[in-house]
Amino acid sequence: MNSVERLLEEHRQMERQLEELEMSMSEDEEPLNVSHITNVFRKLHNLWNEHEKKEEDFFIRLKNEGASLPFEKVLFEHQELRGHKKVLNDAINSGSDIRIMVALDTDGRMLINKLRKHIEDEEESILNNSLNINQIKNLSR
Repeated sequence: MNSVERLLEEHRQMERQLEELEMSMSEDEEPLNVSHITNVFRKLHNLWNEHEKKEEDFFIRLKNEGASLPFEKVLFEHQELRGHKKVLNDAINSGSDIRIMVALDTDGRMLINKLRKHIEDEEESILNNSLNINQIKNLSR
């Protein structure tokens, strides 16, 4: 599996966690299953942490090879997403169900929507890039 395939697979894994998080947050159960939501968020958090550095390195390599990519936008969005992730992580680490539920209702929903859009934009940038597939494959090794 080359770098592009790995990044795309990691995006699919994160999307599965986003779907699970979103479903758990929208369940009609009262109260929310905070323990389950916490576990799902931690899985997403760990996937994101592992993925982000690899992805930034990959985009740097593409840019250095002459790819026309919105690299600054990607970095800005990563920083913005880290902010939402931190709010959620801090709420979860507080142990307060109320603080967790408030953070989920605000930053959780924003994180889900922004991360989905971010993944979509990144994939479009990679797939629509002016680099030919052989150049990308060479970078992927």
